[in-house]
Amino acid sequence: MKGKTRPIPKGRAVDAKALADVQALLGDAPRRRDLLIEHLHKLNDHHGHLPAAQLAALAQEMRMALTEVYEVATFYHHFEVVKEGEPAPPPLTVRVCDSISCELAGAQQLLKLNLGPGVRVIPAPCVGRCEVAPCVHVGENPVGNATADKLRAAVDKKQHDCPIEPYIGYQEYRKDGGYKLIRDCLAGKLRIASSRACWWPPGAPVSARSGSICAMNTPAAARSWKKSSRCLKPMHPALCRRFT
Repeated sequence: MKGKTRPIPKGRAVDAKALADVQALLGDAPRRRDLLIEHLHKLNDHHGHLPAAQLAALAQEMRMALTEVYEVATFYHHFEVVKEGEPAPPPLTVRVCDSISCELAGAQQLLKLNLGPGVRVIPAPCVGRCEVAPCVHVGENPVGNATADKLRAAVDKKQHDCPIEPYIGYQEYRKDGGYKLIRDCLAGKLRIASSRACWWPPGAPVSARSGSICAMNTPAAARSWKKSSRCLKPMHPALCRRFT
């Protein structure tokens, strides 16, 4: 006799209030598995941490195993799981990278700082900014070449968010020549040398350097290249799929 399908995933019992809170925070957002990190961010931004009861509710709401949700929630150092009965973390957390580069640049001295009430200073695994060691995250704001004065200034001025540097928008990039190669390919302006998807504009000179665009402007040159044992690097796989 076949067993009945469980209405909810196995795991701890879900608190009704926690489930209602999670549903309210997620709203109409899809409950797809690939959106787990996005939903965790919503909970973390709202509470300043991840309540364990709401993780169980999130797992049920997304029809995922609680272990899967916990694996993601405990992997990233900006997420902090708080179990029932445990105190919530202070409003602001300053995370000092303790990788080798930051250690050599004086991270241990920064860990001893007292930045005032409501602020805790804790070590964190590598944040991937070794070129500006020591690096410290004040909230979500990465402070490179951190010093005690820089950190105090960031805390006092409430600079807790990651600054967004100026960037080139899509239309501006296109206007400046962006995606020209793929546009020429789609418009039929470039020819295909072989199924390896090496491309050259008509009349271009021959190039035999690995990694460059194949450029053979005569049938004889093309036949010679095909017989050669040397393979030139193909273009991007997406172009290969499109034109072969």
